[in-house]
Amino acid sequence: MDVGRNDPCPCGSGKKYKKCCIGKEPAPARKGITGYTIEINSFTGEVRGLDERPDLKRFFQDVMRESNEEEIDVEKAANKAIERYTKRIVEVTAKLGRPLGNAIKEAEALLGEGQFEEGLSAIDKLLEAYPESIEIKGLRDGGLLALGKHPSQEYFAKIHAVPKNEREIFLKGFREAVLESAPKTEVKILSMLCDAYYQGTSWEERYMAVRMANHIILDMAVDKSNLEKADSFLLDALRDEDGRVRNAAVNCVQARKIHNTSGLFFDFYEIAIHEQKDEKRRSLCRAILSLVCPMLDWEMESIGEMRDYRKAIDFALKITGYNPAYYRADPEKKIWMSFGRNDPRKRKYQKNK
Repeated sequence: MDVGRNDPCPCGSGKKYKKCCIGKEPAPARKGITGYTIEINSFTGEVRGLDERPDLKRFFQDVMRESNEEEIDVEKAANKAIERYTKRIVEVTAKLGRPLGNAIKEAEALLGEGQFEEGLSAIDKLLEAYPESIEIKGLRDGGLLALGKHPSQEYFAKIHAVPKNEREIFLKGFREAVLESAPKTEVKILSMLCDAYYQGTSWEERYMAVRMANHIILDMAVDKSNLEKADSFLLDALRDEDGRVRNAAVNCVQARKIHNTSGLFFDFYEIAIHEQKDEKRRSLCRAILSLVCPMLDWEMESIGEMRDYRKAIDFALKITGYNPAYYRADPEKKIWMSFGRNDPRKRKYQKNK
C-alpha cells in the first residue's frame, strides 16, 4: 500500500510520514564504481552504506538529492560524487600544503600514542582547512572523549543532581551536544549512558540515563551491534525496580521503533511471559504494544509470523487492559485511525480506500 508524504507515518509515531520514516524503508542494494555496496532510496535520495567513508558518502547523498530523474543512474551519480569529492580534497591539500591523508594519519598517531593535546591541536588545523569533514570531526570527538572534554560529558557529571524543573532544559542541551557529534561518537556516548545507568545509585540517575539514551537511540546510525547494545539496555530498564525508570524506558522504545523491530518485539514477549513481578510484566507489555504499527504489521506478514504476532498482542492487551481497537486493526485501518478526528485527510483517505 502506498503511503502519502503527508499521511501519518505507518510506524505509529504520530508524525507525518515525510517527517519521520520516509527513506528508512529497505532499498535495493546496488554497487557504484567506488567498490562499496550502496543502498539508495530513489524517492528521497537517501544513501546507506559507505559508513567507513562518511565524507565521500555526503557528496554521494548531495548528488542523489539533486537528481530529478525517476530512475537514478547509480554509476553516473557515483562518478559525479567522486569528482566533487576529489576536487574538494585537492582544495584542502592546497590549503594544508601537504596531502590530507598524511596529515590525518599523523593526527591519528598522536591520539593513538596518548598525546591528546597535540593530536587535537593538529586536528583543529585540519578542520580549519576542511571544516565540514565528518571523518576529522570524529577524530576530534575521540580525543575530546579521552580527555573528558567532549560537550556531552559535562552532562554526565550532572546526571545525579538535575532538579525536576530543569530536566527538559538539561535533556535539550544534551541532545544538541549529541547532534554536533560524529555518528561513531554517538555509539561511544551510548556505552557511557549504559555505564551511568548500571552504576547509578539512585532512581534519578537511572531515570536520566534512560531519558538521555532516548536521544541517542533516535539519532544513532543503524548497525547490528549498536542495536543489540541498545536493546539489552532497554530490556534491563524495562525491568527496573522503580516504576518511573520503567516508564521512561517504555517511552524510549518509541525511539527504537524507527529501526527494525520484529526481533525486539518477540524478545519483549518472551521475557514478559516469564516475568514473575506484575509491575515489570506490565511495563514489558506496554513496550510490546508501543512497537505495534502498520510497518511492523507488514513486516510480520512478510516473514510469516502473523499468528505469533497476534498472540503476543493479545497477551499484552490482557496484561495492560488497553483498548484493543488500534492494536487489532489491519494496517490500513491503523493509518486511518492515526488521523485526527477533524483532519480532512481522514475523509479523503477513507474515500480513496
